[in-house]
Amino acid sequence: MAKIGGVVMEKIGEASQWIASKIKDFLQYLSNKATELLNVARRFFDNFSEEFKEALVKSKCVIDDTIAKATELMSKWTDAACNSIVQLKNLVASMLKLMLDLLHSGLKRFLSLMQELVRKTKTKCVLFTASGELRDLICLAKGLLELLNMLVMKPSDLAYVVYEAVELYIKNPQMTPAEMKYGNIFKTFPEDQRKAIVFLYTSIKFVLSPF
Repeated sequence: MAKIGGVVMEKIGEASQWIASKIKDFLQYLSNKATELLNVARRFFDNFSEEFKEALVKSKCVIDDTIAKATELMSKWTDAACNSIVQLKNLVASMLKLMLDLLHSGLKRFLSLMQELVRKTKTKCVLFTASGELRDLICLAKGLLELLNMLVMKPSDLAYVVYEAVELYIKNPQMTPAEMKYGNIFKTFPEDQRKAIVFLYTSIKFVLSPF
């Protein structure tokens, strides 16, 4: 029995070390992405608020600290494998909480700044025009901002928007620009929902059109 128990603990230890290495790799990836976003904010977006920049710096520090803890956990592996698994679980829970906190504090402000950037550059586009795919992609990007804004501000409306977009595509997969822009089909929807439905419909058509 003692031999079997030792083998079981050894396998648990190997599995936990593998999990820890994967968590470390993922946290390192997040740290690199946070660094990239921070550099972009510093170089190109001077109108980012100091509070948002500080949130990025803080999140990177927490991620780096979590990586250090995961590394220490791997280097100090002992026979207490079960206790180590609990610590790994707590690291994952802390990482998820950090991501949710960052989403709550930064995403709304980030979306607002991106919308302001669009307004300042006076970017305009028309869906499915003869000018090519570039304008379609611009429309998709602008519509994505509206969809993300709805996801953050009014998540209860998201399922309804998805349902309406899918149903609309099933009924009319080849809607014309005039119908999209001037038709009565969207007049009953609030402006943010209309833009989100247009984005989803455009995405479905853009993806499925080659088929």
